[in-house]
Amino acid sequence: MSGELLPLTRREKSFELLVYLALHGGATRKRLTRMLWSEDMPGDFHSTLRHLRDPLKQTTGLKDKLFIGYDNDRYSIDPELISVDLWDFRRDLAELRTAPKDQTRISILERVVALLRGPALDGTEFDWRDQEAYPITSAMVDAFTQLAELLKEREPERAIELLERAITLLPDRESTYRDLITVQWNTRRRADARRTAHILMQRISMIGDFEVETREILTQVLGSASPPPRT
Repeated sequence: MSGELLPLTRREKSFELLVYLALHGGATRKRLTRMLWSEDMPGDFHSTLRHLRDPLKQTTGLKDKLFIGYDNDRYSIDPELISVDLWDFRRDLAELRTAPKDQTRISILERVVALLRGPALDGTEFDWRDQEAYPITSAMVDAFTQLAELLKEREPERAIELLERAITLLPDRESTYRDLITVQWNTRRRADARRTAHILMQRISMIGDFEVETREILTQVLGSASPPPRT
């Protein structure tokens, strides 16, 4: 914040409070208490809030600001004082849904992927982490794959890079592998396409059967080495 590190660790409840508010744009005290503490180990909400506000004030020098406001029974981050990449991400995705032209969509998606520097909630160990991280991660993968689709003809190398990043985030989504194999195959990177196909076969065979579209592309790329139909 303001070029200074905020003295909060990822294990502190004050940090967990900040992250949860950033994810939801605000929440009631009842909701926050239920998410941050268990009935067996109740916590002190106001003490946690103070331990969040105090370092924010100290780091910025804005001693008269609350940073976390309270209105209509809800606590929320003051957007005039704190910016959140996730909010920019969601705003850009909302704009993308009404973008009429490919070039406009490319510009928006370039902004979106520039915000994506790693997995959602990476490094946190909150009890609610997985349920909150998955929809964000899925939206991140969608952004990578949509931009790759728009760039695959003019910038195939960039499309490949985007699809590889998407696979890193969600390694079990078959459609992303199919997109990557298609770009590699169509740009005569046949060895790369076969390597990706083998990775996909190994990955999916461990968790279930292949989708019909996946079998078709594996047959095209691997021929007789493609997986036999499940019986």
